[in-house]
Amino acid sequence: MSCQFLTFYSSTVNGQNTTATPRWVGINGIRKIFSDTNSALDTIAQNSNNAFSNSSWTQTEPANFVSQLNSTYYMFSGITLTNRNPAGSKKFVSSIIPLYISNYGQYNKEKTLLNTIYQEFTSKISYSISMIDQAKSYSQMVTNNIQSIKNIINSINNNLKPLSDTFTTIETNIVDNWINYVN
Repeated sequence: MSCQFLTFYSSTVNGQNTTATPRWVGINGIRKIFSDTNSALDTIAQNSNNAFSNSSWTQTEPANFVSQLNSTYYMFSGITLTNRNPAGSKKFVSSIIPLYISNYGQYNKEKTLLNTIYQEFTSKISYSISMIDQAKSYSQMVTNNIQSIKNIINSINNNLKPLSDTFTTIETNIVDNWINYVN
């Protein structure tokens, strides 16, 4: 038996002895990678289940925010100031609505401060909430499909076992005996 056979055997079972990639990891390396992948999938499933455990606020907070915009407008909308100089006005008015209140405006009226806040909320926060809801849905899909992925990996790993066992038999019956003979 030559050194070439031992090199071939060792590379086949244990992988290439190099740090360059890509590299053959060997039959034992493949089985370890599959085992590590199954463990990683368990971690992914656990993290996926816990990632969105408290996202119910996405359903309630947008409506609460709009309600708060409305209530702040109505809290100030009726405020007027006494016109201290009604004689100098073109039209006799005893009270006036301050400009800052009319600029404050309702959230659904364009060119008002509350509308600007609402538009920012809609374009940023509502979009983010939509993204959270999508991520939650995708996360659930991952969790639902992990077991089938693990089953496929286990099936491949089980199919590799006879090949691995064959090399173990070769090692026990031939390689070890040859090494003992040479020594």
